[in-house]
Amino acid sequence: MRNPAESQDEDSAFDADIMRQLAAIGTDEDADPVPDARPKVTPRASAGRFQDPDFDDPDITRAPIRPTRYDKAVVKRRTLEAEREALTQTLGYDPRTLLVLDEALKHAEGAIKQAQSDLTRKRESIDEYRTTPEGKSKYNAKRRKRDRPNADRKRMTPEEAKTNDDNRAWERQTRLRMAAKGLSEAEIQAKLIVAFAALQEKRAKKAQAIAEADAMTSQPTFGMF
Repeated sequence: MRNPAESQDEDSAFDADIMRQLAAIGTDEDADPVPDARPKVTPRASAGRFQDPDFDDPDITRAPIRPTRYDKAVVKRRTLEAEREALTQTLGYDPRTLLVLDEALKHAEGAIKQAQSDLTRKRESIDEYRTTPEGKSKYNAKRRKRDRPNADRKRMTPEEAKTNDDNRAWERQTRLRMAAKGLSEAEIQAKLIVAFAALQEKRAKKAQAIAEADAMTSQPTFGMF
C-alpha cells in the first residue's frame, strides 16, 4: 500500500513538470510563429461620398420648378373638392352653389384628362424648350417681322428711348399705310429701308438748323442790330 504523502509528492512533481513544458512552449524564441489566417486588408484612400445639396446653401442655383398643366388641373380639382366639402357641412347652404361647384368639378376632371394626352405633353415640351436661351431666341426670331431685333431700352438714355419710341411708331404707321396699298412684305421691307434713311436725313437737317439757331441766339450781340 502506497503512502499518501508519497503520492502527493509525485503529483506535485508531475504538475510542476507540465508547467515548465508549457512555459517553454510559450517562450521558445526559435519556434516558428503561427501564421495569421485572417485576410489582410490593404487601406485605400477614401474616394469621397456623394452628399445631397444643402437647400440652404446660397451658392447653389436651382432652376425654378414649373408646374405642368396636369399639376394645375389637379390642384384646381382639389380646391373645388375642398370647397364642396366645406359647403355641404354648412347648415342652410344654397343648393345652387353646390350645382355650380359640381359643374366646375366636371370641367376640372376634363382638364385633367386633357392634360394627360400626348398633344398636351408635346405642347409642354415645346414650352419648356422656349424657356431656354436657345429656344427663346429662335421663338422671338420667328415672331419678329423686322430684320433687326428690338433695341435694349435698359441701356438707353431718356433721349435715346424717346427716339426709339418715335422710330417704332413711325415704322408701325408706315407699314400699315403700305400694307393698305396691297404691297407685299418684301416690298414693304425694301421701301421701309429707303424711307427710314430719308427720315434720318430730314431729322439731321432739322437738328442742324436748331443747333445753328441756338448758336446765333447765344451771341452777345444778338438782337442789337
